[in-house]
Amino acid sequence: MSWIRLKNAKGQSAIEFVLVAPLLFFIFLGIIQVAYMSYVSFAVQRAALAIARAATVGSKDDSTSFKLQLAISLLPIVHLNQKTLLTILASKYTITPSPDNQRITAQVQYPMPIWVPLVGGVFGEPLVSSFDYNNTPEGQAIKTAFQLFGKQPPDLSFSGVHMPVVWMNYEASTFNEAYGR
Repeated sequence: MSWIRLKNAKGQSAIEFVLVAPLLFFIFLGIIQVAYMSYVSFAVQRAALAIARAATVGSKDDSTSFKLQLAISLLPIVHLNQKTLLTILASKYTITPSPDNQRITAQVQYPMPIWVPLVGGVFGEPLVSSFDYNNTPEGQAIKTAFQLFGKQPPDLSFSGVHMPVVWMNYEASTFNEAYGR
């Protein structure tokens, strides 16, 4: 009689694990996504501040410099997933001087990728690329950055890539060093 009870207990544990495991994996992947978003948010904020600083002393319309700054900030993640380069190249920015021209504000829209399965379909919107960035100025700048770090330059043709993203907005301001000159 005790042998039958022991056999049923093992089956019950297996069924409980099968019922609880998807929830545990979903929570685990959610923790990884939040950590990833925190790191990338900090890197994009640093890049936004760098482009605002560069705009105070130089050109305000240098998209190649911005994309390069963002690529260097996110270089460790690029080695984990090649699609991160697509998010860098798809990012947008605007630079706005204050009315008195004392401050320069850089606003960055970055497509944050969603890696947790099924969440991207609910919260994100698709980022679809059919563009080849290999011969663009931004693409050449990113390839040059890879070469400077001694890494193999990546292929930047992202035709047919579909990825769920959430557009995140970042803003950084800096004092205009050219003010009053």
